[in-house]
Amino acid sequence: MEKIESSAQFGGLVKEFKKNHKGAQSNCFFLPAEVEDMAGRGKLYYEQKPEGLYFLVTEESCARLYYYVDKDAQVSMDFGKEDLVKNAVILDYVFRGDEETALKKGGYEKWLEKGFIPYKRYRRMECAKGDFHPPKDYSEAQHRFRAEKAKPEDYREISSLWKKSLDVYSTFLLEEQEFTESCEKGEIIAMRLSDGTVFAVAMAIKKGKNAFLQHLSVEPSLRGNGMGKAMFCAVVTFAYEEYGVEKANFWVDEKNSRAIGMYIKGGFTDDGTVSRQFILEKK
Repeated sequence: MEKIESSAQFGGLVKEFKKNHKGAQSNCFFLPAEVEDMAGRGKLYYEQKPEGLYFLVTEESCARLYYYVDKDAQVSMDFGKEDLVKNAVILDYVFRGDEETALKKGGYEKWLEKGFIPYKRYRRMECAKGDFHPPKDYSEAQHRFRAEKAKPEDYREISSLWKKSLDVYSTFLLEEQEFTESCEKGEIIAMRLSDGTVFAVAMAIKKGKNAFLQHLSVEPSLRGNGMGKAMFCAVVTFAYEEYGVEKANFWVDEKNSRAIGMYIKGGFTDDGTVSRQFILEKK
């Protein structure tokens, strides 16, 4: 596989493939800015084959596969660089409406034949600024702890917390340079105990008039003490007040009913967008 150097190169490859393969199936939903960011970090690779155009995004623990393939062709898993395929490969389909229709349109059945199996289903929740009304106990929890922007030197501690709290296959975990850059932008919010230990963390990334919230984590041994509520309240408030955005949104595992209940009480609603993931674990 070869590295993608820019969003222009990516766009040119896709345009040419779609021109020659009418009605191509795909799970790709990248924005130009996202492609530019991944290319700049050396994480985005591609392989061009007669039947398809394949992209791998390399992460610490997995590789994410995106593609455009001829609707009548079989897909390939021979990408030529075994070292790029980490412990697992993740396929992600993002859609609204009927799931089976969306998956068939993307050609997911071809990948089931290659050994991919159903993995996670996430739903996107959103809240307009004026609709965020955290209950009293949210605010009380928030004031019990100190929230502040994280610093580059917090990387090891926060990275360890994320790995203990988040699914490493479903979450884009930050590498050290990425973490440093996010700190410099003020995107990472941490809460500390009186001794300075980070026990909760979350990110707020501005995208136009929206804020994308992610990586909300609480030290597992300290859960159940209102700390998750405090972190949630702090990062949402930060997004609205610091960025001046009109809306905040984030993904949540649909099986995490307890967290979903907390978000709904705070004014968030399911916006109807689904992320359906499949996994192929490396043998």
